[in-house]
Order: sequence, then structure tokens, then C-alpha cells
Amino acid sequence: MGSSAPHLPNDAGFQHFVGAHYSNDMAPFDIWRNRDVAMRDVYTNQDNVTGLYAQEAVEFVRASAAADDPFFLLLSFNSPHDPLYTSDAQRARARTDGRSPAGLYGDAVEDIDRAVGAVLGALDAAGAADNTLVLFTSDNGPWYEGSTRAGANGASPLRGRKATPFEGGFRVPGIVRWPAGGIGAARSDPAAARQPSDGCATYRAPAHFMDVLPTVLGACGVARPRDRVLDGDDLLAALRRTWAKRGSDNSAAAGADDDDDSGRPFYYFMQNSLVALRRGQWKLHLPHMIEPAELVRGRTFGREGPRGGTEEGGWMWLSDLAVPGESYDHTLSRPRVAEAMYDEAVKWKAAFEANPRGWISQAAGRTVPRVD
Repeated sequence: MGSSAPHLPNDAGFQHFVGAHYSNDMAPFDIWRNRDVAMRDVYTNQDNVTGLYAQEAVEFVRASAAADDPFFLLLSFNSPHDPLYTSDAQRARARTDGRSPAGLYGDAVEDIDRAVGAVLGALDAAGAADNTLVLFTSDNGPWYEGSTRAGANGASPLRGRKATPFEGGFRVPGIVRWPAGGIGAARSDPAAARQPSDGCATYRAPAHFMDVLPTVLGACGVARPRDRVLDGDDLLAALRRTWAKRGSDNSAAAGADDDDDSGRPFYYFMQNSLVALRRGQWKLHLPHMIEPAELVRGRTFGREGPRGGTEEGGWMWLSDLAVPGESYDHTLSRPRVAEAMYDEAVKWKAAFEANPRGWISQAAGRTVPRVD
């Protein structure tokens, strides 16, 4: 989708749209209602934009539930993207209870907490919570504010942030709830309402955004399209297993079928460039620049090259994600792993560039290049 026809949200199948067409650091920052500007150039006054989105989402949920209509809601907040703003309600709270320990960034996140809570509350009030598939996540890791810690109680620091190929730029929380679909405790269960922690389980294998579409299709009983390749997997079965195996400590007693992702590749992109490939605990960084570029001497399969400035001067190394930090290169100690992953990445990149949309030739039953 984009900011002009025929790429507007209403051109892409959305019946109703309220929001911006691009990031909140771009001016003029207008808020649109369908095809018309509802709030013009609020770049310097974004205080209550998060609250506006929440209000619109709540009204949509109420109307859909009252009409007994199935619905799809995509709620994408501009916050906590920079520039940071906080609401009138959060500032009022700060005067009485003190501002968030994380400063303005924390205030913006607390606004999102309240907004999400309002939408979930609307689902509860409408009696629609149990049979609504809810997915909550973020598009990337934090910028210069925000934590890159992961694991139990934030025990494992991740390297890098947004706009870097490291885990701190890519790894984000993901929360899924669909009680009627076998994921999460029923909201109508009084015991679950009294003890919400009993409704938690941890799916330990990685997932990514490409899994959302196949998972939603599976939940709706819709077959995958036959004219193109979908990169993601339907996670419903794995999430249901995780929920069924939850232990008394409220974490998943996940079996090997959930934890073992060694057979599933994950591709890391920066803009339009493939920069890394992950299989299981191993992540191969393809040659890419790291900061400060002018001081980094390139390295490929353990061999040093020229200093930075070009892709040839980039640094390729094999990270063991079982050890937090992505700080050491294992290509010399695991050469077969590195070489196999490199060959796989080169072949996948060539196929992707030849057919980026993954169209499938119905006659040949194989992917063929096609340009739209």
C-alpha cells in the first residue's frame, strides 16, 4: 500500500480506513479517513493520535459485534516511532504518579498499553473475545531508546537495534490469543479472569511476519492461493500444541516438535538486500557493513579483506544464537555449516530476484519470473 491511488488502503480491500499513509517522521503528516484528510499536518501535534486510533478501533469492534458480522481489524500505531509524543492522559498521570521510568519513550509505550487494553476490553464487553484471533507484535526492534534485552526477566542482551541485521533489530515480542481456536484460556471462564497468568504459555521456536497470513488463512478455513508461493507457515497447530502442553509454572512444556526449527530457514532483509540466513541456532551474516564502516576490515570465511565502503569490504560471519550477543565468528570452527548456509543463501537470493512475487506457472507447476 502507498499514499496515492491505486495503492490506498481502500483500493486494497479495506472498507474503512483511519490513519496515516506513512511514518510519523514524514511531513506533511496527515490523518486520513478513507479517501479524505481528517486532520491536516499534525506533525508537531501528535499527542493524541494513539488514542484516536484506539477510539476508532473500539467503535469498529462494537459495531461489528452488534451486527454479528465477522471482522478484520489491522491496528498499526505510529508510536513509539520517533518523533515521540505522549497523550494528555499520560501527562495528567505523570503529574500525580510520576512519569514512566523510561521517560518520554516509556510514556508513549504506556499510551499503547492503554490503547490495546481498550480494544481488548471492547472485545470482552461485546462477548467476542473468545472467538477473536488476536495477534500483537512490533515491526522491528527499538531505535536509540528502548530495551534490546530478551529471555526470562530480560536476562539476555541482544546485539544491535533497528536498522541493523543483528537480533536486536529483528527479534520482537509476539503474543497470540484465540481461546475458541485452542490458544489461550476462555475469557468467559471466571477462573481465568481471576488468574490471568494461567492463560500464558511460551512458544519457543522462532516465527516471523510471513507466518501471519498463512496462520490467518488457516484460522478462517481458507486454502492457500495456488498461483503464488507464500513464504510463511501456518502456526496454528504448533501454537495449539504449546497451549496444550503448558506447565504448572505457566510456561510451555514444549516438545521437540515445537523447539526444533533446524529444518526451517529464516531470511533477514535490510531494505531489499538479503543480509543473513538462520537455521536453528546458527545465523550466517552475509557480507554487510557494520558501524563504523570506515574502521571495519572485511572478512569472508575467516579471511580478511579490505576495509569498509563496499559490499566486498563487508563482514561475513557465523553466529551461534545459543550464545547471546552475536559477538564471535564461528566460520573457521564450523566451516561446513557456514559453506552450506552460504550456498543456500546464494541460490535463494538468485531465485528471489528472478521471481520476487513468487508467481507459480500453472502449466508447469513451478515458479517462473514474472514482473507486475
